Amino acid sequence: MDKNLHNILKNIPPVNDLLKNADIMALYGKYGYSHVRFLARTAVAGMRAEICANSNAFAGHSRAAFLKELADRIKTACEDRARMRMCAVVNATGTLLHTGLGRAPLSASALQAISDELRSYSALSVDAASNKRARRERFVSQLLCEITGAQSATAVNNNAAAALLCLSVFAKKKEVIVSRGQLVEIGGSFRLPEVLKQSGARLIEVGTTNRTYLKDYANAITEKTAVILKVHTGNYKITGFTEEVETGKLAKLAKKHRLILMDDIGSGALVDTSAFGIGREPMVRDSVRDGANITCFSADKLIGGPQAGIILGKRNLIDELRSNPLFRALRPDKLTLVCLEATLNLFLHPERLSEEHALFRMFALRPETIEKRANLMAEAIRNADSGLSVTLDSDFSDIGGGSLPAEKLPTIIVKVQSASISAEQLARKLRMSRRPVFARIKNNYVILDARTVFDDEIEPIADAFARPQ
Repeated sequence: MDKNLHNILKNIPPVNDLLKNADIMALYGKYGYSHVRFLARTAVAGMRAEICANSNAFAGHSRAAFLKELADRIKTACEDRARMRMCAVVNATGTLLHTGLGRAPLSASALQAISDELRSYSALSVDAASNKRARRERFVSQLLCEITGAQSATAVNNNAAAALLCLSVFAKKKEVIVSRGQLVEIGGSFRLPEVLKQSGARLIEVGTTNRTYLKDYANAITEKTAVILKVHTGNYKITGFTEEVETGKLAKLAKKHRLILMDDIGSGALVDTSAFGIGREPMVRDSVRDGANITCFSADKLIGGPQAGIILGKRNLIDELRSNPLFRALRPDKLTLVCLEATLNLFLHPERLSEEHALFRMFALRPETIEKRANLMAEAIRNADSGLSVTLDSDFSDIGGGSLPAEKLPTIIVKVQSASISAEQLARKLRMSRRPVFARIKNNYVILDARTVFDDEIEPIADAFARPQ
């Protein structure tokens, strides 16, 4: 080792000495001794690595200088770790189903159910009347069958899991026919062909990207075919010279050849979304009515519930899924099921969704309500920091979450600009506040969309702007 490097490293105080420093000891009460000790070890290791990479940057550093710098780093690390948690944030991005921010916000009734029903033990897998073991998703299954008209229903932990389970059970070492135009990537680089491969099924592509006909499916059927898979392309839309086969026609083809028609409709619309001023997403009830043997979709998109994958279908097929060992590995927990049950209950009264369902309430917001909220936000921001330029403008909100990709909702935005820092710096300041505020940036303005901000979040937004840089 270089002698100069060795001398610099010798000046780094040992961890035990750091832990006896008054500034470090002051952190124990708030953050805990073991946590501070862990961060101290991490800080020392990090500093040693920096010195080894560039010893010249630390030439002349005394032991006291290292002690002070390490103490500052440890204190900052403690504060950062305290913020690095799953916390409530303000979604001012204008994307209603923001994947990074947890997709749909849960409705008040779902949150209340979690508080009421899970504060003690729960009747998760036991029937109170008979005192015998029962299916954990039985109540969710009953609601789904009532709402959609399906024979049977179950739930797993997300829609990718639903697809994996169905294909593993019904098509392992067999062929699955799917249109080339429906070979989607569902986010995070997870692609449908990869899910198919993991299930052990063999993918048979038919048609072209923009046009697939019934004859394409029919011509691809062999003695090895097990499933015809139809996938709703919810995160993009192809327009113009296009053609795809209706579910009903595919159902007749599948029935003729004794195959399973599996319809992955993605977002899982339980009501007609066009009634809320947006485009019509494929409805679950339509898929069931048109003859799909299996229909699967997400629970945390247009249903507005927790993350889960819903599987509906013929009773014998759902029973077969439940009996597979993979089902146990993918089943949801009691927290998910209680939350999902409470959310599904809201769809028994569709006329009240715009009042009681968090997502549909955002869909149904009146223009004057959005404008009033935007004005309150702007006033609060001006009061928080008089040096900011704050203006209102009209814009459009996105649905997001792989739902209705071509749809936009008119909204009012608050445009904020600082003369002293860039839009990127201002946006980061908002994200690093006690209640993180997520906005978007356009033309060097920080943009806050009033549609996705709740009334009780205006004060946290003002606090975030008032926070020192």
